[in-house]
Amino acid sequence: MSSSESSNFRHEWESCLYDCGDPTPLRVSTTPENPERRFYRCGWFDNTLGRKCNFFVWYDPPLTGRTRHVILRLKEENTSLCSELEQSFMQQTRLLEEDEKLKIQVKMLETEGRNMRMSVVERDRARYFMLLFLVIAGSLYFFLSWIMSLAA
Repeated sequence: MSSSESSNFRHEWESCLYDCGDPTPLRVSTTPENPERRFYRCGWFDNTLGRKCNFFVWYDPPLTGRTRHVILRLKEENTSLCSELEQSFMQQTRLLEEDEKLKIQVKMLETEGRNMRMSVVERDRARYFMLLFLVIAGSLYFFLSWIMSLAA
């Protein structure tokens, strides 16, 4: 492409003023025929409100068939990757929520285990004192029986 052809498509301005006098921002095409191709178009272009301005000029040169195909394929791939990323994010959120629930369950089980250990210790302590009482009571019974046998 010669420099004169190139100058038909590339302009060094950031916005354009046309007959209507309004600034014209650089836009990006989203059509399958011209994917991601930049252009200037007046905001009043093809307006149905009465005021109309027909200013339209491409900023980028026309796309070749191969370029168009590559851009469309990359956009599809990007959409697919964005979808996968969103699904991964949703899965991560679910896993974090599940992790929090499991942490709560672990704390509850630790508390329950602590309470069970305490009840086992208390039960063992009660058994020990019961056994000690029986030993003392039995010893006292035999001691008193012996004393009574000596007195008789």
